[in-house]
Amino acid sequence: MVRVFITEYYDPSSTEFEILAKNVTTELNRGYKLMYPLIFRRAIVISFWPGSVGATTQLIFDNQTVVPNITDTEQSLKTAINESVVFLDVIPYSIKVDLQNVTATTTNAETMNTGIGSSTPHDPGG
Repeated sequence: MVRVFITEYYDPSSTEFEILAKNVTTELNRGYKLMYPLIFRRAIVISFWPGSVGATTQLIFDNQTVVPNITDTEQSLKTAINESVVFLDVIPYSIKVDLQNVTATTTNAETMNTGIGSSTPHDPGG
């Protein structure tokens, strides 16, 4: 996202993290509910990282048999941002989606992780 990274974004219990996470999840939930109304449950922010501000999020769908294609999920978000359906100040080409293997849970949901925009590549080592 095009904004200045502050150290509070590293701390999920900080007010700054919570405010930005709420904004990101609200927008992702709106967009993905429109794109996948019958199977999308919710988005969760996992972390933020510097390079303007990048976000790792988790998308939760009903179950493994209904998870959309990774390419479609990624392209749908890029299109939603370009068409102003999702209001995040994100560089669309920086969006990356990875399917995560998740063990069975009580909700039987399947997840995908998304990396959302940063002006520089994500370096998980710092």
